[in-house]
Amino acid sequence: MALKLARALGESGKKTLCIDFDYNLSNTALKLGLRPSFGLYDYLTGEIDLSSLVLSTPYFDLLPGHHGHEKIVFSDEKVEGKIIDLLVECEQRYDCILIDCPAGVGREVLSLCAYADKRLLVVNPDISSITDSYSMIKLLKNIHGIDHNCVLLNRIKDEIQYCRIVKSLGETVERFLSGRLEFVGHIRDYGVDPESFDRQFFSEEKNDQRKFLSIVSKLTEEGVDVSRDVHTALRPEIRSADNVQHRLS
Repeated sequence: MALKLARALGESGKKTLCIDFDYNLSNTALKLGLRPSFGLYDYLTGEIDLSSLVLSTPYFDLLPGHHGHEKIVFSDEKVEGKIIDLLVECEQRYDCILIDCPAGVGREVLSLCAYADKRLLVVNPDISSITDSYSMIKLLKNIHGIDHNCVLLNRIKDEIQYCRIVKSLGETVERFLSGRLEFVGHIRDYGVDPESFDRQFFSEEKNDQRKFLSIVSKLTEEGVDVSRDVHTALRPEIRSADNVQHRLS
């Protein structure tokens, strides 16, 4: 999702950088057909500078992570400080910076999420994804005091399923964490494998799978709030799962 959003921002004229902070299972460069000579570890150890690490694409720049690098341990406070220095340096060069976090709720992931201006959780309809997302939201609230997050629902079957997740997850966060979720929309499950989805997306076709970009990209517009919290996403006329006619995305 980070690459798709980065492309959308680049196409809109914003100078964009995508940083892959997955230090062991990085695949962003691979998806773009790039073969980087260096990765995040090389920068953190001082072997190269930022300009030597960043890769350019037609729409955005990429700072690649690493794949299977056992020497990177982000729990080291010195490493965390180096990461913050990296982000500060990048802020001076780009309009938008996307931080592609690894899976899990480790200390480094929570720190990166806390540093970001906005957090976008990509949630699938299966119970494990929903539960993991709630755990992330809870930890961000309890450790960093963050009570506002954005959610993009992925691989959604239909409007009924979308409404059910919006209602259950949104109300649970509001009730037990006193937090607020903004649902920016959803991506339908078209029954294709991820590789096929990526190929269709990165083609120049204006297909339905790219419509979500117009929603997510507006998150960066000042003074415009096109996302939907649990109350606005579930308007009175569609609160019933048996009467879902209005398209939410």
